[in-house]
Amino acid sequence: MAMPEYQQRVIHEKNELNYKLLKLCKFFSTDVFNSLPEDEKDRLHRQAKYMAEYIGVLAERIFNFPQGNAE
Repeated sequence: MAMPEYQQRVIHEKNELNYKLLKLCKFFSTDVFNSLPEDEKDRLHRQAKYMAEYIGVLAERIFNFPQGNAE
C-alpha cells in the first residue's frame, strides 16, 4: 500500500529540517558565528532549539502513521 501524499510531505519536511539544523549547528563553530553580537548568537541558539523540538513533533507524527514507523 502506497503511503499517502500528506505523510510523504511530513517525512520530507522532517528531512529538510534535519538538514537545516545540521547546517546551523555546524555554523556555531565558525569564525563568522563567533564574531556575531551576543544577542544574535542567542537568537540562533534559540532557533536551533525550536527546530529540534519541531523535528521531534514531526518524528512523533511519523512514528504514529497508521503504517507504523515510516522513516
